[in-house]
Amino acid sequence: LDFFYENLTLQNNVIHASHQTGVQKLVFVSSCVVYPENASQPYKEGSVLSGNMEEFKQPYSLAKIAGMKLCQFYRQQYGFDAVSLVVSNMYGFGDSYDPNRSHVIPSLIRRFHEAKINDAPEIEVWGTGNALREFLFVDDVADATLFALQNTIQEDWVNVGLGHEKSISEIAHIIKDVIGYKGKIVFDSTKPEGVPRSFMDSSKMKNYGWVAQIPVEKGIEKAYSEFLDLHAV
Repeated sequence: LDFFYENLTLQNNVIHASHQTGVQKLVFVSSCVVYPENASQPYKEGSVLSGNMEEFKQPYSLAKIAGMKLCQFYRQQYGFDAVSLVVSNMYGFGDSYDPNRSHVIPSLIRRFHEAKINDAPEIEVWGTGNALREFLFVDDVADATLFALQNTIQEDWVNVGLGHEKSISEIAHIIKDVIGYKGKIVFDSTKPEGVPRSFMDSSKMKNYGWVAQIPVEKGIEKAYSEFLDLHAV
C-alpha cells in the first residue's frame, strides 16, 4: 500500500504541477512492469492494459500505468506535451546494493564480490538460469530522456530498451568474469525466477533515431567500478 500510494502521490503532483506552471515538455519514465504477465513478446506499446500484471508487482505496475495514462489524458484534454518512456530493466550508477532490496544485477554484483573476497567455493543463484531479461544501463536511460525532451514523439508512450536480451545464466557468468570470481555457479531450480521472458519491441524509438549505446558487458564493468568505490569493504 505504501509503495502504491507514494508512487501515485509523487507522480501525480509532478505531472499536475508541470501542467499548471506552464512546463513546455514533460518526460515520464515508466517501466516494463506495466506489461501483462501473459502478453506476447517482444512487448509492444499497445499491450498495456491488455491483461493482468504479475501479482507481486501490481503496486508498482498500476502506479506506473496511472502515470502514463495521466500524461496521456493531459495531452488529449489540454495539449500538454507529455510523453512516457517505458524502460526495460534498469541498472547502473546509483543502484541499491541492499541485499534485501536490490534487483538482479546489483544483487549478483554484491554476492559475487563477497564470494570472491571470502574465497567461497560456490555461489547459488535462484532459478534455472534460463529466464531471459533485457537490461538497460542508466546512462542510456538518461540519454533517451534527453532525446525525448529534444525531439517530437507522436505516441503517448514508447518502449526504450537495449534491443536484445540475455539469460540470467549469461548475466551471472558476465558478472563472475568482471569481478574475477573463480568459484562455481550453482543454479537452484527449486527457487522462483519470475516470468520466463521479459523483452520489449523498441522499434518506434529506433525509428525516431535513438538506440542504446552501452552493452551489458560494459555496463556491468561500470556498475562494479562504482560498487568498489562506494560500497566495497
